[in-house]
Amino acid sequence: MNGFKKNLWGALVLAALSVSCGKVISDSNETLKVKGLWDLTVFRSDPDVINYLVEVVEGGGSGIAVIKVYSNLGDNSGPDIVNAGAPIGLGACGVELTFSDSVSGPLSLNPGDRWNIVVADKIIYAPEADADNLSVAAISAGGAYTCLDASCNDGLYNTMVPLSYDAKVGSGLKEFELPQVKVSQTDANFSGTVPEEAILSLWLTGHQRKEEIQLCYKRKLHAEQGTNYFRVRLADAHRYLLLENKSGNKFSTREETVCHSFRPQAKEVRIDFIFGLSNFNSEARLDDLRERIAGSTVFSYNFESGDLLNDLGPGKLRWQLRVPAYQQGDALVSNLLPLQGNYSFRALGGRSLPLNGSILEQSSTQMASLLGQVPGMNISGVLLEIFDNKKGGYFSTLSGAIQGEQAILGTFTGEKTGCQDRGQFIVAINQGNIFPVNQPWTMSLVGQAQNCRKVGNFREAFVPFRPVQKADRFYTSETLPVLDRYLNAYQLNGREIGTALYFILEDYNKVDYRNALFSGIINPVPDQGDSTTAPQPNIVGTFNGWLGFKNDSKCQANGTFQVFFPAAP
Repeated sequence: MNGFKKNLWGALVLAALSVSCGKVISDSNETLKVKGLWDLTVFRSDPDVINYLVEVVEGGGSGIAVIKVYSNLGDNSGPDIVNAGAPIGLGACGVELTFSDSVSGPLSLNPGDRWNIVVADKIIYAPEADADNLSVAAISAGGAYTCLDASCNDGLYNTMVPLSYDAKVGSGLKEFELPQVKVSQTDANFSGTVPEEAILSLWLTGHQRKEEIQLCYKRKLHAEQGTNYFRVRLADAHRYLLLENKSGNKFSTREETVCHSFRPQAKEVRIDFIFGLSNFNSEARLDDLRERIAGSTVFSYNFESGDLLNDLGPGKLRWQLRVPAYQQGDALVSNLLPLQGNYSFRALGGRSLPLNGSILEQSSTQMASLLGQVPGMNISGVLLEIFDNKKGGYFSTLSGAIQGEQAILGTFTGEKTGCQDRGQFIVAINQGNIFPVNQPWTMSLVGQAQNCRKVGNFREAFVPFRPVQKADRFYTSETLPVLDRYLNAYQLNGREIGTALYFILEDYNKVDYRNALFSGIINPVPDQGDSTTAPQPNIVGTFNGWLGFKNDSKCQANGTFQVFFPAAP
């Protein structure tokens, strides 16, 4: 889990930027286009994780044995003499380890024996011994971890909204999004404004696939200044469809009834009402929603209960309001100047954050080599910033690699005095179709294991499996684990964003906090039938985290992965 600190996507991004030497493209004829509507997702497997490796460097009993301590964040210490029952500080951050006599006899440590101690969310977990250890000792960890920076209360994570409730998220993975942010571009430079977003999601059920649905609602929008938008988007089985887009000088409207007709691909679809409002003078009201099929109203809602009620039964939601943790405005069912009756849904604006960036000189050859030389890849470096220029002083830097003109993948760091955010991000540009990844996967890995005996460089293959897909989410069955060749059992949970995706492999039985994160790009271009050319993988990317090996052992590992789908008929 702590392996995410050393995420390999960061290495790929740095490789792209080093090849480009930081040179910004000046010829507009060569510049990739990143303008349009961005769907920005940031995610992390908890950044507040550190791993300590304790190794016996001199064997013996109490007062004689010596240990050294290594950590993935450089909090190393030792050599230290071991005295039975006396805590030994691991590094300088407050973690302690105690060796004592055991029921098998007095303390006796064997040279080369190792233990791992993981601190996650400042929780110090019990030491885990290597399978080959021969030492005689009772071992316990304690203390209080003191070193990691707190996350920023008004930072990028807390500025973004959580994903919809039906998104299956891997344990330890925290995901947030900002959909439909408009970005403009001049030559190699691009910019935008990130207003405070609130998303009211509505699930429509009970219809047949391809059956025409009409969705109507009343809305009133008002703004005196700033960057504001009201967007309504359908999330369907394999597509996003923008139903309405009011922004710029078209944002302010009188009270209107708006209707949309569409034929859904799935029996359940999600409608996202996206409010991007930049200040307190910006507001939007929504009321009197009606779903009609064949001229008959099958669902209606006018907020007159004063709340967002659920009529879909246990385990499902009809409505979900998604707002940022740090919110200067408001979004709620309100009795203030309703459009009709006693209540309407009302969103009030908050703040806005500038976004600025540049595309760097293309480095497609080097990046394509690192990512498996997928045909058609066109990857350049991207640098951008999102910052608060009015209050708080929060500043976030994002560096990534852009594939074609559809997706950006990379890492980010955000900070202000006394706090820090860090993680990874994916941007889908003008997202429309959702590629069907619910096909049989043949997945293999090539990587390196760290701090793990008898495992160094490795190749791994998984028993073929087939994920379930629900719009942009995909996951494997809760009753059928994903198995590697050692029969270690995993659950896969992931998300597709444009031509990029990421997923978590976590313990199938959910008893282990350790997991591995995979980030990659989709190569949907089919093979052309040339039997002399090796087939190209459909997904390529990198992984980082914990994987199982022989004898139920788990090791930190990173490397590359590829996925093949069956040949097209």
